[in-house]
Parts: sequence; structure tokens; C-alpha cells
Amino acid sequence: MKSSNIALEFWRNTGGFLRMVALTVAMLYLFVFYSPSAMAMLAAKEHYENRDVGIELMNSVEALRQHTSKYLASFTGKEGDDKLAELNEMRVVLAEKFQRYVSYSVNIIADQKDEAEHALRKQLSEAVKINDVQKVKLFSDQLSMMFKHYHSMMEAASALGQADFNSVTESQELAGKLHQSLASIKLGPAPHQYNSEILPFGPLSSAVHEPAPSVEALQDYLGLLSQSNQANARTVSSYASDPASDMFLQFNEDNQATERLTQLATELNHDPLAIYNYVYNTIEYVPAHGSIQGADYTLFSKRGGAIDQASLLVSLLRASNTPARYVYGSVEVDITQSLNWVGGVRNVEALQNLLGQGGVPNFLITDHNGVAKRLKMEHVWVEAQIEGQWVALDPSFKQYTHEEGIDLNAAMDTDPDQLYAALTAAADVDHENKTVRGLDQAYAAQLVSELEKKVEDYIQLNHPNAKFNDIAGGKKIVKTEAEVLPVALPYISVVASQPLAQLPSNIRHKFGFTLNDNYRNTYLNVEMSLPALAGKTLALHFTPATQADIEMLNAKLPQSESEVTSSNVKLPYGLIQMDAEFLVDTQVVATGNRNFSLGEELNISKGFWTPRFGWEKTDSPVIAGEYQAIGIDYHGIEPSMLADLKAKNAAVSQQLDAGNIGTLTKHDTVGLFLQTGIHSYYAMVNLQQTLLAKSAKVVNYIQPSYGTFSTDLSVSYFFSVPRWVSLSGLGMDVDRLANNAEAANNCLDDWRDYHRKTGAVSSYLENLVPEKMLDDGTNNPQGISAVKTLGIAGQQGQKIYILTNSNQFLLSEIAIDDEARSEINSAIASGKEVTVHEKPISVVGWTGSGYIITDPVTGSGAYKISGGENGGYVSDEMAVYFSFIGFGIGLISTPLLLMVSLLIAGALLIELWLDLMVYDNGSEFCHDMMISLFVVIGLLPFLLGLAGLPIIGFLGLYIGIMAGLVVSRALEVISLIGSRCPNQRPTVR
Repeated sequence: MKSSNIALEFWRNTGGFLRMVALTVAMLYLFVFYSPSAMAMLAAKEHYENRDVGIELMNSVEALRQHTSKYLASFTGKEGDDKLAELNEMRVVLAEKFQRYVSYSVNIIADQKDEAEHALRKQLSEAVKINDVQKVKLFSDQLSMMFKHYHSMMEAASALGQADFNSVTESQELAGKLHQSLASIKLGPAPHQYNSEILPFGPLSSAVHEPAPSVEALQDYLGLLSQSNQANARTVSSYASDPASDMFLQFNEDNQATERLTQLATELNHDPLAIYNYVYNTIEYVPAHGSIQGADYTLFSKRGGAIDQASLLVSLLRASNTPARYVYGSVEVDITQSLNWVGGVRNVEALQNLLGQGGVPNFLITDHNGVAKRLKMEHVWVEAQIEGQWVALDPSFKQYTHEEGIDLNAAMDTDPDQLYAALTAAADVDHENKTVRGLDQAYAAQLVSELEKKVEDYIQLNHPNAKFNDIAGGKKIVKTEAEVLPVALPYISVVASQPLAQLPSNIRHKFGFTLNDNYRNTYLNVEMSLPALAGKTLALHFTPATQADIEMLNAKLPQSESEVTSSNVKLPYGLIQMDAEFLVDTQVVATGNRNFSLGEELNISKGFWTPRFGWEKTDSPVIAGEYQAIGIDYHGIEPSMLADLKAKNAAVSQQLDAGNIGTLTKHDTVGLFLQTGIHSYYAMVNLQQTLLAKSAKVVNYIQPSYGTFSTDLSVSYFFSVPRWVSLSGLGMDVDRLANNAEAANNCLDDWRDYHRKTGAVSSYLENLVPEKMLDDGTNNPQGISAVKTLGIAGQQGQKIYILTNSNQFLLSEIAIDDEARSEINSAIASGKEVTVHEKPISVVGWTGSGYIITDPVTGSGAYKISGGENGGYVSDEMAVYFSFIGFGIGLISTPLLLMVSLLIAGALLIELWLDLMVYDNGSEFCHDMMISLFVVIGLLPFLLGLAGLPIIGFLGLYIGIMAGLVVSRALEVISLIGSRCPNQRPTVR
């Protein structure tokens, strides 16, 4: 087996992972790395070796439904349209062609139905003979539903196919009846539902309440006026006289007493001054409101909001036997200091937007001329009991030095207008209808190579020893070297304040997870605070319910490596029962209150509770039998977490190599691999956002986000009845990728474009990360995401559309499934724009479409692939292995299980992520890694700047993705912004 070190050297020797992400991989619109014809031949061979007439019949029904849907869409038009007469002539021709297609389809479907019915009756007869009650019911249901739907469908299809039309309207009416009949046939699980008001990738709202004007208002907001919280409102004027003084030495989930914290307190000699200086000098401020990480993870991550930094200080003081308490208050602070504090923004609107997106209540105090004088906000600090007196300490309100970095625009020496002309010379660009086809891909590839060389040569000549922050810029805390504790708080004034022994629960963020059926019946429910979950792994998995289910599953699963393929592992629906379990750090914390049939379609509702908005959850489908690793990104993934995952992967790989599998579980293998995947994804997103923000002059902070990396099961339906459950691969579905970001000068255009670009690269990473984790150097797995799908479609010469209210009628030209078509129509109706390609593509067994739903105001987006996934999907032999192992190691033969060692070792590529994550502290990289980073910083802003050229916005997406989408806007565009952007973004209230 290839060692992990060899695998790592393979990637480094091929140019470095970062350059692959930012440049080579970014050329997804330019190259296809597989042969479609070869894949088609393989698919055909597999089809005839594993022929299933039921599936063939359902495929024909689906094809008829898609064609009918597209035909009906052709009737979309506007009265008074100048081209309406021409359109009507075209509809006459379409009606005739569609009638011929339906007549042809009717004959094909009739033949397939007879063959499928014969096979089903044979299976039913065999089940009756052996008195298999479950199979008898399954096959009887399939026959019953086939007759029900088949006769309705064929009646409508025959009426249309044999009609002698008097008008196109009559054809439309008959097609509508056929579509209604076809739409009633369920062909697969429900798609991932989309909420047009909550796009998963993008900024949070900046709407917050005004800071409380009085102690009573603070107590009301904190929930301290209710009887149950009276004890939490207790205040003291003198520690010595308070009989309940030990409350200021107690720990809870916000201010934990972990080994890491107690060890640090010891290292700081339990000295309050040393403790205060450490927190102040070490922990970066994140504009965020509420208890999110808790003390331990804030120390671990070295960043956090005011409340989390207060929790860290309280915890360290209490661990040192120094009584400490929180103080929640409304304060007025200096404008200039505040601008520096939140990231070095240039105006008060940007300041307020950053605080507001993070949920920090704030209000601008102005003079009679409207000039900003002070910022009022709700804030939290700490009081420590020192020599019988409460001493106020604020560890989070601090100042930074901001380093601008080096402008690499001098390395370019290229005219963007000439590039634009060359790229579009042979392209078909329709500005009016917002479509594009056929950009000069060869020239674009040459362009990337030439500009990369220019940047590399420039850096080698002018900055050969530069570190990351020398080039990209950064910020550092202005450290305190005080030898005594502060005598005053760093505010202009304290308007109102409320001391607290512990934080009330209504400012503590929570994560919720429920498992429901499609009728909203809940079978498993978990609610836990984010501080309690920080740094832990979460998962949902299913396990056979009884020994009989274990034996039946074991009998159905293959026992040799060669048998594990997506087509060979087919399990009958409904014959095996599963239990659902929710895990925290592999420990079961909740179980489902009923059994589920393997393959049963269920629904997950998960999300966050926040002090601002209460519960905000997203729904997504899950199939009973899948394994879902759930990842939460708080304010960024830390190298230490990735290092821990790396060590666990190495240990499991060694254990598997040695054949010591007796103590291993599926959580140690497939679970660990999936956890590594979702957290590696977040790490790469964090890195790309950081690079983009630095180059685009945007201040960006990660806010709590969540998503899953899971095994995927596919359920085939026969006339609305689930039939077979098969392995299909791995899926990454990021439900929420949130941030608070603002252009330093509050420019609306820069802010919106930043979110468009980061959303697109985050979408592409949903297929790229699984691909690279599954690649052992020989198999070249291919994943799918919305962005990659659009890229492949562009390579194939398809037309790419940007659909809005003004050109929605063009949706009739696009071949896409009914669920996606409906979602696109709904999105456009709600004011969104949709980027979509002309027709489905096929990649290694997957056929479908990709589309991007974007808010044109904020740049937020939903990056979708057919079937409703908000994410990426990869299906190859390696991915199927993990789906297989997800059923449980106890059911897998030892020789087959040893194959997993190679895959687990593949996860050790996480070391590359670790290399990339150490950039921000100025650490040394290997020389090639540093050059790769600098190429990204210098080259990509220039390429992305082509987005600023006037070509309907789409070329910006095209060139942006080509360039990796890791930085925003061209340096020449940024330089024009100067001191003030003409299109200022308002502050939301």
C-alpha cells in the first residue's frame, strides 16, 4: 500500500495543493479530465450486465415527464411580445414534434411494462411459495400501483398521441393532463427543499435591537425579571459580606474547568494580571453576540466575541481561586477606536454593519448636524474580586495594527481590455437575454499560465524572503505590557450594567437536530448549547435493530472486494429494520423512538438557536441506513483540530494494516473519514475567504455554520413504491455557510461581489475536497457540485443562462427536472437570479444539472444540483466502499475491511490543509508553498477583475471560477475605489 508520505509527496511534486485549488483546478471551465465516450461505454456495459426492466421502465416514464414539462414550458410568453407571432409559429411545429415523440414513447413504455409485469408476477409467485409475508406485500404493492398509474398515464398519452389537433391550445391542454398524470408518479425520494428567504451561503442580517437604555431594560432582555432567574440577577456590593460568594467560583458550560484551562492558569501562576494580559494579548476579537464557543474552545481557537472572551477570563480567574463575574451592559465607545477594533474599516456604516451582522446591538450617536460622535452598544466585560474589591476588566475591546501588504499589480503588465476582447472574440454573447456560449478556453488556459509566471518571477526577484502577511497584509493585537490591572474601563461611559454570576440561557447559542418522517412526526430530538458541543464531532447513524436484521443484512452484503460496486450492492426495500442514533464524540446521546426500514425516506431538521432570531432550521432528506457526519464551524477551523483528526486517521490506518480490527467500529473508520472531510472543507473555505478578503479589502469573520458529509444510499421507485436500496457514493451538503463581512469602505458592489465569489469557490470545494480525499493516486475520482456542473456544461459548448424576471421565459429552452424547474421559477418570482446551463450533463454515472440561485443585492447564494442537494456528490469505487462500511464493521469480512486502510491513509492528505492553515501567524512555509500563496494573491485579483467589465455579469462568474475564486475584483478596479465608493451600502435597522 502506498504510504501517506508518498501520497503527500505526489501532490507536492505536482505543484502543491493550493496551486491546484487556485489555478489548475480553477480551470474547471477550460478542461475536462475524463473521457465522456469512455464513461458512456462503461455505463452501457454495466447496464446490460445488470439489466433491470423495472428501472428501464421508470427511466422511460421519467423521460416522458421531462419532455412533457419542457413542452409545456414553451407556452411561457407575454402578451404584446414583439416576437409573439413568431413564437406561435414555432409552437405549431413543436406540437407536431411532441405528438410524434409521445406516440413513440407509448409503444416503448407498453413493451417495457409487459416485461416488468412478467418479472414481478414471477417474484410474487416465488414469495408466496415460501410464505415470505414481507416480500409478498412488497411485490403486491408494486403491481397494484403499477396498474393504477400506468392506465391513467397511458390514457392521457394515447389521447395526445392520437389527437387531430384543431389548435395549439388543444395540444397544450392534453399535454397538461398527461403531465398531471406523470407528476403523480413518485420516481425517487423528495428533493432537498429550498427556502427562498434563507440562502445557505452568505452574510447574516445586520438588523439588531437598540442597546438597552437602563438596568431594568437590560434585566428584561436577559430574562432576569422572571422568578426562575432571580438568583442569576443577584448582585453584590461587597464580596466579603455575601454568604453566597462561592457562586463566583463555580464553573458551567460557558466557563469550563477543563484540563487545558487549568493547566494554563497554572502556567500563569494563578496571577490575575498575567491572566488578564494573556487573554487581552492573545485572543482576537470577532464581532459576535452571545455565548457561542465557551471558554475552552475560545482558548483553543484564539478568537471569539466579547462574551466568549469574558468566559475565558472568568474561567481562568476561577481556576486560580479568584472570584469573578460577568457584567452585561450598555456602553458608549469612541468611534475611531471602534473602527480599528472591528477590523480597520473606514467609516461608521461599515462598523455598524459588521457589528450588526454579528448580532451585537449597536446605535450611532450623532450631533445635531448628523456627525457621528459615539457608538452605543451592548457589551460584556468581567469583574474580579481583588483584595476585597471588584476590579473591572475588559479583555476584548482592544486595538490592532493593520498591515496593508504589497501591491502585486506591478507584476501584471497586461491590459484587461485586450484580455476581454480575446476571451470573447469567438464567443456567442447575448447581452439582452443574458446568455453566453463558447469563450476561448485555450486562450484562457494560456493566460493563466503566462500571468502565473509573471507573478512568480516578480516575487522571486523583489520579495524572495517574504512571509504571508508581508504580501497579503494582516493585523496584530497592540499588546498591553501593563504591570498593574487597569483602573478604568476603555469606554466613554457605562450607560447601564448588570453583574451576573453565570450567563443566562437566553444569550447562549444552541444547536438543534430532529429526525422526522414526511408527515412531520418527530422520532429523535437533540438540543444542546454550542459551548457544550464546541470541539466535538456529531453524527447520525443507523444500525440494524435486531439480531435477525443483522443476519439478513449480512446475508445480502458482498464478502469480497470485487463485489462492492454501486450496481452489485442492491438491498430489498423494507425487509431490514434499523435503529437511529445521534452521536457526540462517538457516544450515543439520543436514539429514535421507533425502528425504520432500510431505505425509508426521512427528513432532518437542523440549525441554530440565536438570541436574535430564535430557532432557524433547514430541512434536508436522509435515507435510513446512511451515515451522516455533522460538522459545525464556529469562527473558523483550527489547525489543532485538523492535527487531532490527522493523528486519529494515522492510528486507525496502522491498526487496519496490522489486522487489529477487533476494537474498531464504523465510527473509527467511515465516521472518522467523514468527519475529516467536513472539517477539511471548512478549513479550505476559511483559507479561501481569508485570501479573497485580504485582496478585496474586505473585513470578514466566520460565523457559526453547519453541514454534513455522508454516505449516500439510492432508493429506486417503481410507480411510487420504493423497491431497491443501493450504494451510490458520498455527499457533502453544507446547509449554512455564514459570515459577517464588510468592504472596508462600505462599498455595496465590493460587498456583494465578495459573497458571489466566496459562494462559488465554496460550492466547488464541495466536490473538490471529497475528490482529493478519495484519490489514492490511481483512481482519479470525479465529484459533482453546482459550480463544477456549470463548468463542464460550458466546456461541452452548452449555453449558460442568467435568468431574472426580465428573461424568465427562456427557462422553456432549458431541459431540467420538474423539481428544479419549479424551484427556479419560485426563486425568480422572489427577486432572485438563477444561473443554469442548457441541458443535463453526465459524469461517471451521475446525470443532472447544476444551478445557482443568487440574491442580486447581497450576493448570497444557494448552489444546487439536481435532486435538490445544496452541495457536492462523488460516486466512484472508493466512495461506494465507504457507503458499504457505513453499515457496520461487524458485518464486513476482514479481507474486505483491510481495503479501508488505503482510504483512511488517503485522509492523511489533511497534512496539506495543515500546511495551509498556519499562514496567518507568519510561520515559515516551504518555498514552493509560499510562492503558490503569492501567486494566488497576485494573479487571481487581476483575473477576477474581469468581472468588472460590462458583460452582463456572467463573464465575471466565468473568469472568476477559472481563477479559483479566492480573491475578489481586479487590482485595477480596487485602485479606483480609493477613498470612497460611490455606491455606499446602507446600515440595516
